[in-house]
This record gives sequence, C-alpha cells and structure tokens, in this order.
Amino acid sequence: MINTIAEDEGRGTLLAGRAEAFRDRLKAAFANAMAGQHQPGLVSERAQLLTTATFGIWLAARIDTAGAAQACDAAAACVRSWPQARDGPGNLS
Repeated sequence: MINTIAEDEGRGTLLAGRAEAFRDRLKAAFANAMAGQHQPGLVSERAQLLTTATFGIWLAARIDTAGAAQACDAAAACVRSWPQARDGPGNLS
C-alpha cells in the first residue's frame, strides 16, 4: 500500500480516499494501543507521530534497508522514553 500511495500521490485518482483510510486505520491502531497509558492529548499526538514515522520508514526501506532499520531502532527508543501514566491506566496525571 505504501508503494502505491507514493507512486500515486498528487495524481487525483480514486486511490486518495483509500490512502487516507489506510493512514487513519494505522493511526487509530497506534492510539488504541496507547489508550489508558498516556494522557489523552498525548495519545493523539503520539499516534500521529508514529504513523508518520512508520510511513517514512517503509518508504526508506525501499532504498536503504539498513537506514530504515536504524530508524526503527531510533523510533523504538523514543517510544520507550515516553513516560506512562502513574499507577497504570486509571491515573492519567
């Protein structure tokens, strides 16, 4: 899907709607995975960041697999640095 999106971007085809839906599903999956673990405002922001990073890494893998792997490691390190809500999902302070 990423390859198709990259090739088709800006051409005004019917694929644009599907590309947006794909992006929105990925973002929703990230948000769902983080729900209750982070403050609600941060969940949306972080889900957008992870979605964009994922698209970029997938595209980078087309030309530089080692660089894409390094980007994955960097993204994972970033995610691990995000503090979670104290005392689990019930306390979002």
